[in-house]
Amino acid sequence: MSRGPGRSGLATAAALALAGALLYLPSLRAGLVWDDHEYVLADDGRHLAAALHGDLIGSASPAHGPAGYYRPVAVASFGLVHRAGGAGAHHAVSALLHGLTAGLLFLLLRTRLGGAASVAAALSALAWAALPASVETVAWISARYDLLTGLLAVLFLLVPGGTGFRGAALSGLLFLAGLLSKESFLAVAAVVLADDWAASRSPRSAAPRWLAVAAATLAWIGLRLAFDVPAPRPGPAADLPANGLALFSSWLGRVLLPWPLTVSHPFPAPGGAGLLPLAGAGLAMAALLALPLRRRDLAPAVALLLAPLVPAALAAGRLGEAPDRYLYLPTLGLAWLVAAGLAALRDRSRGAFAAAAAALAAVAIVQAVLVLRRLPDWRSDDALFAAAARVDPANPVGAPYLAVAAVRAGRVDEALSLLRRSQESHPGAGRVASVLAWIHLRQGDAPAALEQSRRAVALLPGSPEARIYLSNALHLAGDHRGEVAEAAAALRLSPSYRPARVVHALSRCEVERTPACEEELDAMERQGIVTGADALVLRVQAAVARGDGSAVDRLARLRQLHPRDPRIPALERAAGGAGPR
Repeated sequence: MSRGPGRSGLATAAALALAGALLYLPSLRAGLVWDDHEYVLADDGRHLAAALHGDLIGSASPAHGPAGYYRPVAVASFGLVHRAGGAGAHHAVSALLHGLTAGLLFLLLRTRLGGAASVAAALSALAWAALPASVETVAWISARYDLLTGLLAVLFLLVPGGTGFRGAALSGLLFLAGLLSKESFLAVAAVVLADDWAASRSPRSAAPRWLAVAAATLAWIGLRLAFDVPAPRPGPAADLPANGLALFSSWLGRVLLPWPLTVSHPFPAPGGAGLLPLAGAGLAMAALLALPLRRRDLAPAVALLLAPLVPAALAAGRLGEAPDRYLYLPTLGLAWLVAAGLAALRDRSRGAFAAAAAALAAVAIVQAVLVLRRLPDWRSDDALFAAAARVDPANPVGAPYLAVAAVRAGRVDEALSLLRRSQESHPGAGRVASVLAWIHLRQGDAPAALEQSRRAVALLPGSPEARIYLSNALHLAGDHRGEVAEAAAALRLSPSYRPARVVHALSRCEVERTPACEEELDAMERQGIVTGADALVLRVQAAVARGDGSAVDRLARLRQLHPRDPRIPALERAAGGAGPR
């Protein structure tokens, strides 16, 4: 191992950091896309304060309910950058974080492989910085969590193990910061184990760092318990081996043949990825696991590549998606192995090393071109989901967005056709079923709305939005007790979800037919959640739902105070019976 980077090493690291950041310079002209609207700048960033001591998804988007995402380091970065500027500032920070990780990766590789491997380390770090599969992580503001885990993992590994309590304390702080950036950072513990084994550290020498890692993990668990953040919901553990192999196969394909990439690639069910790709992935994984038996010093690199695939496979099995951002941390392990291979080749044949180095440099250039070609896809929602449709018209993330846009433009048949095609191709996509339910509710088609909303609830049992769609479908079908039950289930999942509170109150009125059913509406008015014309409309709907004659008086008051409210005609038609939501 090298003692220190020296001036030339630091200069190379700085140059790589600059190159990695400049590659993403075009992203500074991009805006907010996809989840950015909800999780980065929703309510002008006001939800970020709540997310510092609670579930990020539940705080920013009550419609999705709690997801167990406690990520205050990433959330704090969102808040700080929000004060400095808009989307451009966020993109600049993401580009800088990626560039910094590339520069530090070079220092890590040079330290672990020795100063003689500087060229191999630099080329590997450069190729890593230009990986097209990293575009989603860097160009999408909401992927800040993955950017931070990559940066913190490299920083953590740069701290020498077995150097006493001062180094261990720094390791513990970095490990805690990683856990508070994204839960999957816990996989880095496997890298610590591999690192100690590779260095033949005695238990006494390894103990300080392990104590620091354990303390950081306990602090992370304690914070989650203190703030009542639920545990993330992984996919079935029994499917982990098959899902892990399928994810590894997908990962290899996107690294080796990175075009075309798309939004949140649909994840194949176990056994659905194809026998040949799975067999190839299985052989590659076996070779990686056997590598440390010949090169013990590469055990941490193998662990860094494979260990993060475990939480990624659990998440992919639950979500039915395998997004590119899940690959960011494993690709650091791949860069380490590539650098080690180049360094080994240098010791055997200078000519072969020169040819391999030139080939890797050419690969980095081609990758950079592909990155620049893909960056415009992330400039806006329309561009992103149109690009997804070009790769796969049935993409289960892009299709719902495009379908909603088509419905709002009056092209309902086009939306239904797109979603049905997506559902046939990806039957496990809960979001597709959810949007189909929404469309059928708008059309008043109770049987179709019931079918799709029940499917959405089965696929997304933790989604308050899916439960409300089912509640409204039951309302159309006349099953008011079922309607109350589903609205109550949505409220249990997300007590702050406004539609759940409204639907629960109105459905109670249909069942109980007493003034007490309006208690929830009273509370919402006191809290300022519903005001003005919205509050009066809800009062009219509540009176209509319970068949109370006060609906006429309430409607008259609405006409008097808000004579141009577009909902008045529908309320007038509903005044004699149960009205629509």
